Amino acid sequence: MHWEIKKMLVCPESGTAYAVAATPEDLDIIVWYEGSYFLRPGNTLTTSDLGLFVNGRPRDIKLISCFPYTRSLWLYYTVRSVCPGNNNELLSHCNDTDICQFEYCPYGVPLCHQRREPE
Repeated sequence: MHWEIKKMLVCPESGTAYAVAATPEDLDIIVWYEGSYFLRPGNTLTTSDLGLFVNGRPRDIKLISCFPYTRSLWLYYTVRSVCPGNNNELLSHCNDTDICQFEYCPYGVPLCHQRREPE
């Protein structure tokens, strides 16, 4: 099955991400996943017996769960997923590295993955 990604957000505290995916028939779902690849708006997610493919390429994505999309449920995840990149695609610096579980910033902020050592 083919799904077009419409929206995305990440949750730095859990190291997981969410995406709104739609079929050509406009059936929308929320995909909750983890992995080293992040689904971006405009990507095509394809499911098959061989695994998950994004834009025709296999990607390191582990599905945790899928839910029917509702605006209120997406808003709930948006409010609970505190990452400055979720609101600003032109982010150049992140002050939330202490809580972030991602090895590399999903939004491409340099050095975001270098956590501070405890004092």
